Amino acid sequence: MGFLVSANDQAVVIRDSGNDVIIKRADVLRVSDDDSHAGPHDTVFSGRSSWSDVKAADPKGPEYLHILMKGGEELKWAKPTVSDDSVSFEGRTIAKAEVRYVSYVRLKPITRYEEHVAHENVNWLAPRLWFNYLMLGKISVLIYSAELAEDNSPAGCR
Repeated sequence: MGFLVSANDQAVVIRDSGNDVIIKRADVLRVSDDDSHAGPHDTVFSGRSSWSDVKAADPKGPEYLHILMKGGEELKWAKPTVSDDSVSFEGRTIAKAEVRYVSYVRLKPITRYEEHVAHENVNWLAPRLWFNYLMLGKISVLIYSAELAEDNSPAGCR
């Protein structure tokens, strides 16, 4: 078990026992910030294209799904309804076949220090935790790409 240092479209860097380990995207299933029930909602990096992850992302609060259509239109939907072959929000439905990418835009994970501060209930020591975590900022996690092979198998340790 290590700690996420950085991630981009090509690879993720994990620090384990003081050493940085570079892992190519193709070799990563998922990196999560909550190992108790790691699912799409807790994903900070995904190496797969999964429509089932789109269905299970479950954006909360200021989070949303960023959908890029094959025609170039971009949508930012906070609480969409996702079925096996479409996604809908506020009366509009688009077919999965029209979708190029879906990214889950979520709050940035808290640091180890901020996690400790939150656990001890002294959030005043960590300004990013003030105002109900809204100062954390956001990250965009690609969870579906029509250009990649789709993998909807359950993601988890066996």
